[in-house]
Amino acid sequence: MNDKSQVFEKGALDFSAEIDYARMNEFIDIIADRYPFLSVTSIGQTVLGKRIPLISVGRGKKSVIYIGGQAGGESQSVSVLLRFINELCGFIVNNGRFYNCSAAYFFATRTIIVVPMLNPDGINFFRYGVENELPIKQDLIDKECGRGTWKGNARGINLKQNFGKRFDDIITLEPESGALRNYLMFNRDIKLAISLCKGQNSIVCTHRGSTPPRLTAIGNTIARSMFCDYFCENGNGTICDFCSEELVIPSFEIRSSYSYGSNCFEDYCRQREALFLAPTII
Repeated sequence: MNDKSQVFEKGALDFSAEIDYARMNEFIDIIADRYPFLSVTSIGQTVLGKRIPLISVGRGKKSVIYIGGQAGGESQSVSVLLRFINELCGFIVNNGRFYNCSAAYFFATRTIIVVPMLNPDGINFFRYGVENELPIKQDLIDKECGRGTWKGNARGINLKQNFGKRFDDIITLEPESGALRNYLMFNRDIKLAISLCKGQNSIVCTHRGSTPPRLTAIGNTIARSMFCDYFCENGNGTICDFCSEELVIPSFEIRSSYSYGSNCFEDYCRQREALFLAPTII
């Protein structure tokens, strides 16, 4: 019996082991088989040619996008988002309710978009070390980019600060951040963008300058659902900065104190209400 059938027999995805690129794809296949109304596509490829999956569910004109796995040591955010999409689909298929919202109404009026792992190369490097066949392996080792320390993509670039300030600032974009930025630019139904990051439990807006009142109101609402603080900080080059400045849509980081090797259940419980609530307030 293979691992996939074992997960099916349990009736739930098994998050007891830390997630990597292969395991993420296995879980996506399981969820897509279980819920045929789920759409699975791709926004592009990584430096090393790995497909960057995009999951979407819902038929509404108002879309919310969640982004996880931007840094090598943030695989827990991938698990959180897969737990979320699996539970959301369960509510939909069973015509359930969550936080006083009908799943059927939610499905008809909202579209949830998830990029669970923006940085597959970096997450695998963090867990397993630099691939032997990588031509620049020694250069990366010299920079102390190895197992358990990796933050960037396969070139060691920090994707969390690689989205640029202007539409025409594309020369410094990595394939992963470029693919996501293009998707955001051309999907005008997106009304809210949220990225999951490692850090002190909080909701953060990296909008530069004075923060519009609507951003503050949405940020405070999400923060209350997590019993955490909301604040703003300067974040040039982040997804949040790009969405707020260039696309003029609300965007936030949900930061959580992920523990390396954790199965992320506590992290998911902490963020669960915020993930379900956020699409209902736009």
